[in-house]
Amino acid sequence: MFGVSFVTVVVCFFYISASLQGGDWRYLLLSFSLAAPLMIDVFYVCNVCYKTVETAKLSGELIHKIVTDDRDLTDEIEMFSLQVANGDIEFSAAQFFPIDHTLLFSIIGGVTTYIIILIQLSASFMFED
Repeated sequence: MFGVSFVTVVVCFFYISASLQGGDWRYLLLSFSLAAPLMIDVFYVCNVCYKTVETAKLSGELIHKIVTDDRDLTDEIEMFSLQVANGDIEFSAAQFFPIDHTLLFSIIGGVTTYIIILIQLSASFMFED
């Protein structure tokens, strides 16, 4: 999903920049209408993953508020809280990169870089004639 969204957003923003230069507003609206849902999806997935990890980190503290006289349950609570405290909780895309807010910044930086490169290449092709 992230790869397809990245490539599609780069191409759409390139068409947006080209339509701004050429004055053709149809491609501007079409490109933005194709890129907007993908950007919203990526933001939503990254935000949900980030909030889930933050909530999971709080579960170790919250579980200690359970008051019980059962020694077995108390041992289970302690083991669970140690696992939460010592474990690295994160969502990742096949262990390639973590899915959180840092992914958003990486995508924004990558899209910006590729758009600049594509604009420079298209400008050099226009001036070769």
